[in-house]
Parts: sequence; C-alpha cells; structure tokens
Amino acid sequence: MFFLIEYSDTGQEGGIMKKQTSIFTRNFRRIHKASGMSAYKMARLTGFSEASLSRWLSGKRTPHLGNIEILSLQYAVPMSAFFEEQNKCI
Repeated sequence: MFFLIEYSDTGQEGGIMKKQTSIFTRNFRRIHKASGMSAYKMARLTGFSEASLSRWLSGKRTPHLGNIEILSLQYAVPMSAFFEEQNKCI
C-alpha cells in the first residue's frame, strides 16, 4: 500500500502536513457520519477514549498509522479512504 502526498509550493514549513491533516479530518468525519455510529460506541469497539476520537474528528490531533488501521477495520473501509482527497464538483 502507498499514499500519494501532494506537495504544495507555499513556502510555509509544515504546509504539507497541515494539508494531509485537513484531508484526514474531513474524510474521518465523513466516514464516521456515514457509519451512523456514536463516538461512544466506536470508543468501546476500538478501545480508544471518546476524548481521542473527538480530538481526531475535530482535527486537533491526528492518530498514528496503527490507530488508523484499527479505525479502518472497525469502519470497514481501506486505510487509503482516510487519505484520499475527494473530488469536488463545481
């Protein structure tokens, strides 16, 4: 498995990570909402605290890859679903 990372020429240090975090957060919110599962239930299934899930959903923190793997198994989506930029229709 590989991940495509877009490089931006913003000249700002950390710009790449901020973009990847933003993509992850947006996708995680979409996946979580589509599951119809409460944060409480997901916390019980994964062993993560509700506080951790809340920080990940709000974009305040980003989970390690091992935790993203656990999330992908519980939500039944490939890990890449958390990192792919969705096409936006204009």
